[in-house]
Amino acid sequence: MLRVRKPLFISEQETQALRPELQPFASAEIAVRKNRGTIKIALEGVILGASTNELRDFLKDVSSFRAATWILQMEALRVMSTRGLRLLVQFSRLLRGRGYGLKIESIHTNVYTTLRELRLLQEFEWPD
Repeated sequence: MLRVRKPLFISEQETQALRPELQPFASAEIAVRKNRGTIKIALEGVILGASTNELRDFLKDVSSFRAATWILQMEALRVMSTRGLRLLVQFSRLLRGRGYGLKIESIHTNVYTTLRELRLLQEFEWPD
């Protein structure tokens, strides 16, 4: 199993300005069993502004892996910008184009409400 955790902030000053639970992070856990890979992506904190660019780079890197199951965990993601949500939708569409879906396993109420109001939940595998 491979685990990668990446801070999505640019400077040390940004890190010190935020409380720990608001610091933006993205992580990926990649596991392969019986030739069937699973990738769990977890997003945490508040993803806005420059951290959205870092998220884009992270998703681009993760998309180079091949897996049959893709899972998105966002229970620790308090807020995400509209631009960040669009990046997630593009990522989900990329995976769908490869024949896979991006299943939301857990989600913070704030992010769920935003996705629902923008009618973006249908872009993911989510029973709503």
